[in-house]
Amino acid sequence: MEHAPLHPTLADAPSEAIRELLDLVAAAMFIVDIDPDGTFRFGGLNRTHEDLTGMRSADVIGRKPEECLPSDVAAAVTERYRQCIAADAAIDYRECIEHPAGLRWWRTTLMPMRDPASGRIIRLVGSALDITTEVAAQQQMEEQARLYQETFDRTPVMKLTLGPDRLIKRVSDYMLRRLGYGRDEMLGHLSGEFMTEESAARGRNQVVPQTLRDGAVHDVPYTLLTKAGAEVDVLISVIAIRDGAGEVIEFNLVALEITELNRANMALAATVARLDDAQRLNQEIYDSTPAMLYTVAPDRTIVRVSDHWLKVMGYDREAVIGRTSMDFMDLPSARYAREEVIPRFRREGQITNIPYTFLKADGTPMEVLLSSTMVYDDDGRERRANTVMVDVTERNRAFRDLDRAHREIVAQEELERERYDRTPAMLYTLGPDFRIIGVSDYWLKATGYRRDQVIGRLPFDFMTERAMVRAREEVIPTMLERDRVDEIPLELFRADGSVMEVLLSSVGERGEEGGFERIFSVMRDVTERNRAHRDLEAAYRELEEKNQELEHFAHIASHDLREPLRKVRAFADRLRRKAAADLGAENLIYLERIESAVDRMRDLIQDLMALSVAGSREVLFDHVDMSTLVHHVAADLDHAIQAVGGTVTIEGDFCAVAGDASQLEQLFANLVGNALKYRAADRPVEVRIAARQDDRNLYLSVSDNGIGFESDYAERIFKPFVRLHGHGAFEGTGMGLAICQKIVSRHNGSISADGRPGEGARFRITLPRERPAAIGLRGPGA
Repeated sequence: MEHAPLHPTLADAPSEAIRELLDLVAAAMFIVDIDPDGTFRFGGLNRTHEDLTGMRSADVIGRKPEECLPSDVAAAVTERYRQCIAADAAIDYRECIEHPAGLRWWRTTLMPMRDPASGRIIRLVGSALDITTEVAAQQQMEEQARLYQETFDRTPVMKLTLGPDRLIKRVSDYMLRRLGYGRDEMLGHLSGEFMTEESAARGRNQVVPQTLRDGAVHDVPYTLLTKAGAEVDVLISVIAIRDGAGEVIEFNLVALEITELNRANMALAATVARLDDAQRLNQEIYDSTPAMLYTVAPDRTIVRVSDHWLKVMGYDREAVIGRTSMDFMDLPSARYAREEVIPRFRREGQITNIPYTFLKADGTPMEVLLSSTMVYDDDGRERRANTVMVDVTERNRAFRDLDRAHREIVAQEELERERYDRTPAMLYTLGPDFRIIGVSDYWLKATGYRRDQVIGRLPFDFMTERAMVRAREEVIPTMLERDRVDEIPLELFRADGSVMEVLLSSVGERGEEGGFERIFSVMRDVTERNRAHRDLEAAYRELEEKNQELEHFAHIASHDLREPLRKVRAFADRLRRKAAADLGAENLIYLERIESAVDRMRDLIQDLMALSVAGSREVLFDHVDMSTLVHHVAADLDHAIQAVGGTVTIEGDFCAVAGDASQLEQLFANLVGNALKYRAADRPVEVRIAARQDDRNLYLSVSDNGIGFESDYAERIFKPFVRLHGHGAFEGTGMGLAICQKIVSRHNGSISADGRPGEGARFRITLPRERPAAIGLRGPGA
């Protein structure tokens, strides 16, 4: 370990000389002499220490700690002295000491002095800084942090939250900025990864066990590491948060940066070790310490100011010396100093932590706590006043931000409550006992209840018996399993006794112990929608019955019409065989017209039967390979295609669909036959069947180069008996495309057509690849 050198004259100096030197320092200072046998004896206290603690130097000089202090306090301070000797270096610690005005907290620094002749540590010099206000502020901050944890990231303080596994689960924005890490670089990592090895070991071996034992640890010195590798000295306070069973669920850490304070202590220790006389010691400490110090004469003008004061405030030394401190304050602070603080200071000789606002050279305000000690000569006259300022701008800003955040949270809660009450939706909220704790105005308006008739009651109180059964058997189990339910149909009683049909959606918010703290619910009134749906279903059933009656009528009518037609045709044939020679040319023309009309009526009846079968026969669904089916239809019609010199091209990406193979064959036979029938006279007929697919449907098209049609007839051509040409121009009854539409519709698909006169026509068909699961497939492929 490196030993700090000590000038022989200072090591040999008597305690009285050192006390006089320490009287020049504003901090509370004391001397502990060490006998050769290791006995500790007080060597004296400076005036600041006497004024702060009520102890007198004359009463303690030469006495052991156990002779001057209560036994427990004496044992504690003696142990600190031994630690300083063992460390052979300055140590810093915090302690709570009885003060005439009550318990006070101190941050004490001990520095060893070594005899240059023997090399033995013969004296300890200590300084004590009253940090009661800072401790109280820190405790208040910790309490605020616990109560308003949602303001975690908005507070400019380095804070961490660790899980029970010691992994970081929350880190404040301020800490990320101060250390230079991104949030993802810290979350999920051990806090020890962001500090020196020594600090990490202290956390594992000391702080964590003590926190688990005592519930909290305060002001433990750590050294954090920035991402760039720089060291940041902090005091870390840790609080263990436990659940109702006493298990630790997280650790909340607050890091108060003391880099500058540590640097000041190190600078002070280094300066003391280098000084060769008392005057130089005092001067160098004053000028080089990283603390905001100044000294004023009896006329209140500044006669000395530390470099750090000038650096922070931004002034030159010449602009400060000879002026009063009030010249650098804002007007309210200057008035407060003149009227209240200075008169009290002159009476009492000391002031501590007086809040002021100073103005830097650039006009920026800086909030400080000012402490000052009066130094008197032997006649009791004022010689000078030594003053130290602590910049608390950021600390005060943090408190103000915390208070503002609290007010914002309260205002936001009020706004959310107002929005909740006024939102045009049926909302209500359940508490831990599943009773209603909040309900929107719209819920009350829709149901007709008053708020006092709803709050505190169970939701079951407003349900029908069937709804209560569904809530017990479906809503509650689903809620317990998934923490939410979506659009569960229920029935509620309105205040007037009428029934309202609703869809309930809820989401639960669980607490730390796993139970529901709140359940947020929204209801959607579907009474009219359900009524309209039921009316639509009734109308649909009635329409189905009518359609079945019509199809049955068409089947019976077409069947019964066949017999008279057969007789008319038979008698016409018999008349032609027996009396053709006697009828004459005109009568034969009449006979041919009778036969032609009978044939047309027969064709109409057959097509009407085909349309009736397409609409009434049960569809036997199976997995139908459409590529195979289309090629089969083309092969069946090959003779007719060859007869007119035509071609059929089949291309594209086919797949299987759920359908009735026989009806789908009839569909494509009708479309290809339609292309052959309405071919152009001046060119060979060309038919192209193309396909493409996606995850849900197969898309087919049948196009030709025939005579085409006007686009205005694109929908009309699918009507029964509709013909765009005269009876003599083309064969047929106008039922083929109507049958196609009926087949596609019964397969849950769609068909459309477009054409251009003289250029051709195209028919587009969409067929679902699968039937709805609720219906299933029938037939051998099911």
